[in-house]
Amino acid sequence: MINRQIRKLLLQDSLSGRLTRTLCGHKNPDALANRCIFLACLPKSGSTYMARLLEAATHRVGLKATCQMGHDEQNIFEPALERCVRKLSVVQQHTQGGDNNVALLAKYRMQPVVLTRNLPDIVLSLLDHIHLHKHTRNPMAFAPGDFLDWSREDQLRWITWAYMPWYFSFYQSWKTNGDKVNAHWVEFSDMIARPTEVVREVLEHMNLPCDLQALEQASDPHNSGKFTRINKGVEGRGAELPPDLLRHLQQLADVWKLNATDRRRLGLT
Repeated sequence: MINRQIRKLLLQDSLSGRLTRTLCGHKNPDALANRCIFLACLPKSGSTYMARLLEAATHRVGLKATCQMGHDEQNIFEPALERCVRKLSVVQQHTQGGDNNVALLAKYRMQPVVLTRNLPDIVLSLLDHIHLHKHTRNPMAFAPGDFLDWSREDQLRWITWAYMPWYFSFYQSWKTNGDKVNAHWVEFSDMIARPTEVVREVLEHMNLPCDLQALEQASDPHNSGKFTRINKGVEGRGAELPPDLLRHLQQLADVWKLNATDRRRLGLT
């Protein structure tokens, strides 16, 4: 199914053909390769920090390739993606690897970065984020209006039961379709521990140059911390979750039949 979609999109006389001819004077699809760096990320996985590092290292602008944010799914909207490709950009979105999204990434010769994090840690980070910004607008689930008035225990339970299934769906979508667009997986723990190395590896994977001096400057928390939206940036916070919620995450991993590598990436070993 996805291969037919990709072939159909590539055959269309759309921006990909027009932009390629403008860039290099002939139909060379490789001229489109990674003009837009697409970061597909779990919410609260340090993605804003990583996007800022990629922008600094490549001197690109941060843009969005979706139609709407807020409660809506952050699927790729092609007119917005065309703008991102024209500008040379970094896109950071909570976008699942569904067939249409992956077909569009293939059409514009993009190799996405897939950013994951320990799920128990994410539950705690999400709660902090919700209270800090006083809203629950996100693509994972539509929270009840009085959520902020609930007890901490009830809030953690709701986040675990209502939000976390979306995380497993995100993960499975990229596990299934990521290889079709040569996706590069990055884990939060590596990105926090060695940010400059991880960004250099990502850019090397895409065959893109890296301004190491600009990258090192941006990775300094004294220079970039206020722009990252990272609450704490530490691992192991998920140990604070009640045992029944940790068990529920393990049960979800069982339902999705995740293997040892999957469970390690999601902190469920």
